[in-house]
Amino acid sequence: MDEHDGTTTFRLKTSFLYQGVGCSLFFLIVTGIYLGVLQSREAAHLWGTIFMWPVLILGVMLFGGVLIVSIYGWVSYNIERLSIQEDVISLRSVTQDYQFDVADVHTLVWPVHRPDSFVTIHVLKIHVSGAIIKLGLKNYSNEDQLAIIRFFRNRVPASQQQDWPAYCFQSAIPLRDKYLPNADVADKEKLQRVMKRRMWAPMWAVVICSVGALGMITLDGLGVDKLMSSMVGITVIMAGVISPLIYLAILGVKLSTEVEQMSARLWDEGEAELNGVG
Repeated sequence: MDEHDGTTTFRLKTSFLYQGVGCSLFFLIVTGIYLGVLQSREAAHLWGTIFMWPVLILGVMLFGGVLIVSIYGWVSYNIERLSIQEDVISLRSVTQDYQFDVADVHTLVWPVHRPDSFVTIHVLKIHVSGAIIKLGLKNYSNEDQLAIIRFFRNRVPASQQQDWPAYCFQSAIPLRDKYLPNADVADKEKLQRVMKRRMWAPMWAVVICSVGALGMITLDGLGVDKLMSSMVGITVIMAGVISPLIYLAILGVKLSTEVEQMSARLWDEGEAELNGVG
């Protein structure tokens, strides 16, 4: 967070850059090795033209797709900026470039996880006339997240904010006070474990799919029938795609209206205490 001439500017956290660069290099190397192996004469001899091309295309889609996402994160770090000058907000990212007044916001949707959703996307949705602006809160440092949360919470009328109590329980209070409001519902360590498992699920899918693809080559090299080795490999790949989705579906944090409302009240009390209001 930088402050200059009355303008506060937020940049993505540094780890976002390191992760983007590291993952880009890793998957660039893996993609190169994968292509080199499959285009070798030995692979062509083992697989034949008919079976080699589907495996080649699948590998490029898997590794190349992750490589593109990694590069996107790297580029985002250098481009994305959130600037606030009094009530004027400017947001620039790879896919967005907006400038608007906080008075133009007619709906603010806080990001929350629901048990019936596969993946939690920590994106604050800002509805203004003719557009929905998306702000990824988790892309910023904890200190910057709190500053952004406080700005929107205080400047946008409460009646125009959706899912604030649930967001307060799941993210805002743990971020500010380092604990969850009701340990009987879900303690902080449990929530952290759930979120870490969610982060590992995509990597899990890539690893299993890679094992399936390489397993087909290995089985064929051991003399197993091509049709049988292909069926085994495709089955493993399908398991790699489907099993993480099932796994994510069973992860969740129990919520209740009472706990959510209590969380919102605790947030207001904590903010009043920090501001010295009795």
